[in-house]
Amino acid sequence: MAYYIIGGDGKTYGPKPDREIREWIREGRLNATSNIATEGSEDWRPLSEFPEFANDLNPAAAPVGAVQPPQVIQPQAQP
Repeated sequence: MAYYIIGGDGKTYGPKPDREIREWIREGRLNATSNIATEGSEDWRPLSEFPEFANDLNPAAAPVGAVQPPQVIQPQAQP
């Protein structure tokens, strides 16, 4: 899917693929309040309303593989 973006300068950019939107989020060029629309739509909404970018906007909330249990260290006997 491709998207159009309204930049901080008020200009419209696009169409841009989702990978470029993700890159711009990582670079700080887009944030949750940035207005975007899908290609072929005139429905401009904040980026936060697009579930496909939720993990990109809040990477701390993204699932991170399996969590390893803490390692238990047994004290060694003193000679």
